[in-house]
Amino acid sequence: MKRLALLLVLGTLCNLAKAQFPELKNVTLQGRVVDAENQEPLAGAQIQIRSKSVGTVTDADGAFKLEVTFLGDESLEVEVSYLGYSAAVVQVSAKTNAALSINLKSTAILGAEVVITGSRVAESILESPVSIQKMNISEIQGAASGDFYQSIGNLAGVDITTSSLGFKVVNTRGFNTTSPVRSVQFIDGMDNQAPGLSFPVGNLVGANDLDLQSVELISGAASALYGPNALQGVVSMTTKNPYEYQGLSVQIKGGSRNLLDGQFRYAHAFGARERLAVKVTGSGMRVNDWPATDPIANRYGDISTTQNLSSIVQALQYDQTLSQADRDKYIALNNYLDFNANAYPGNIDITAPGYMESDLADYTAKSLKLAAGLHYKLRDSMEISYDYRLGNGTAVYQGTNRYSINNIVFQQHRIELKGKRGFIRAYTTQENAGNSYDAVFTGINISKAGVANYVSEYLKSYFGTIDTLTNGFDGDAQPWIVDSAHTAAAAAASQAWYQPGSATYDSLFQAIKTDPDLQTGSKFVDRSSLQHIEGQYNFNLKWLDILAGANGRRYDPQSFGTIFRDTLINPADTLPNGQNNPNGRYEDISQWEFGVYTQVTKRLLDDRLKLIGSMRLDKNQNFRPQVSPRLSAVYAWRIHNFRISAQSAFRSPTLQNQYIQLDLGPIQLVGNLDGWDNLYTLASVQDFKEA
Repeated sequence: MKRLALLLVLGTLCNLAKAQFPELKNVTLQGRVVDAENQEPLAGAQIQIRSKSVGTVTDADGAFKLEVTFLGDESLEVEVSYLGYSAAVVQVSAKTNAALSINLKSTAILGAEVVITGSRVAESILESPVSIQKMNISEIQGAASGDFYQSIGNLAGVDITTSSLGFKVVNTRGFNTTSPVRSVQFIDGMDNQAPGLSFPVGNLVGANDLDLQSVELISGAASALYGPNALQGVVSMTTKNPYEYQGLSVQIKGGSRNLLDGQFRYAHAFGARERLAVKVTGSGMRVNDWPATDPIANRYGDISTTQNLSSIVQALQYDQTLSQADRDKYIALNNYLDFNANAYPGNIDITAPGYMESDLADYTAKSLKLAAGLHYKLRDSMEISYDYRLGNGTAVYQGTNRYSINNIVFQQHRIELKGKRGFIRAYTTQENAGNSYDAVFTGINISKAGVANYVSEYLKSYFGTIDTLTNGFDGDAQPWIVDSAHTAAAAAASQAWYQPGSATYDSLFQAIKTDPDLQTGSKFVDRSSLQHIEGQYNFNLKWLDILAGANGRRYDPQSFGTIFRDTLINPADTLPNGQNNPNGRYEDISQWEFGVYTQVTKRLLDDRLKLIGSMRLDKNQNFRPQVSPRLSAVYAWRIHNFRISAQSAFRSPTLQNQYIQLDLGPIQLVGNLDGWDNLYTLASVQDFKEA
């Protein structure tokens, strides 16, 4: 009886435990998403568990599989969404074992896409306080050019400047330049600018197509939230989440100019609750770029100089670098010339033929991009992650000169903690210019070395002819003899220029492009870095939304005196070849900057009217504080949306360098405080003026 009573008690306790602690059950939900009208599969549709941070996307056949953990008999809502279709919600439980068949109905309502860049929070594209454009997954993968970055130029008000096949730059609002220092480009929140050169480096070391989820672009001033460098626009690229986009993807592309482009992406989430996830991506590209063949614009080193050969001959008799025997020969020669003054060679004008860019630059554009990420969910609404990016590229870049970017390396490390309402993020970008050099200065310095060779050959032939015609300098230098000597010398010296492909040219070319002294070489050294930390929190009050954030950044330019004024503290600290010692002590020119911003959002008239006010303060170590306010109003009437926004920027304490942008939906007014200048639509080239 005692044993029976004990068993009854234990059974009761077990039942109570089961009721108190429901059983965890892992279920694989699977199904297919199709168009309700024609039953065509919808590839890339998003499948999301509403109460959990768990989701996936459909494959090319519209099929999906999703591992979900249920607590006992709980039921969950699965939301299925696809651009251009009304979202569907399906109720599921641990007992759901049949394949789900989900039909989505197309909708004519435009602007339902969700964007983040406009106000740093998720919102409908039509509710954004600024005009914003977006490329989604299907548009990225279906880029007609085969390169999504090139296809950004199809957006309104955007131009792509192509320095070479390997180096492309996004420009907005008509400011067409190869160095867009007034726009910013982000990849998963990390600034993609070169720390030393301070402008985005295009997609040379950016994201690959397979891992890209969306591209959002503000083609206008966005400094109220993104700082003073966002004067002309923001390009924000977001990569795919490893929890929602799992599996292996491989892509290979080829084309003319021996183009070969290979990409891969692998992501996987581990465990029953999929707390831990990893992602690895990579891409490699190689293509033969078109050579720049303009005989005027792309010929470098065609310099002209006037040389006083008489002074050179006179100075040689005192040159202590020569042996005594050689100095004696020049003493005797100058004694002869003193009695035959007309035989002095005098001044000659020299024009170097120069070198085409194809002889000076590497036209094989190459790019290697690798990335890895480790993500962990502390809970469903909070995630910590570490990401690493490595980019290596070779291309031709057009700046103030033409540069051969050769094996440039970028590395980025990022750690981020994010939740539903905010995040804190820290990252560093490290740059190494590798074997990059200035093609223009390369041509100039090869020609400068050629001038010395030209003078040497000229004098050698000139005095050799006089020696022969005067019987060993025994007779007078008659005028016809001098003329004959000049003619022979010019013919001989014309062969003295270094010829591409010759051993002497290759040796000189190698020496110049590895010499960082622009007086004699052309290499530029850049091992700069930046460190950045930022945080943001969204105070979701019942009657008001308040967004607040701050960031700090430190720039550490390191050019070892070749680009910046980070010169040697001890000028004598050099290597045996005369170049600066990279391990020496240099002037510290690092600098810091910080910014704080806030945004207040209020909804009125049954949420039809949305009022947004933003304010940002930026301070750089070398400049006065700059304040950037923005006011916006968005009104929804039936299926129409109307937006008006104004943004200004000024530096305290005086109202200098101000501008205002007024955005009326499809119309923008841009001007300064003295009056409005120019009216444009978003589809046209837009102008901007500073006071």
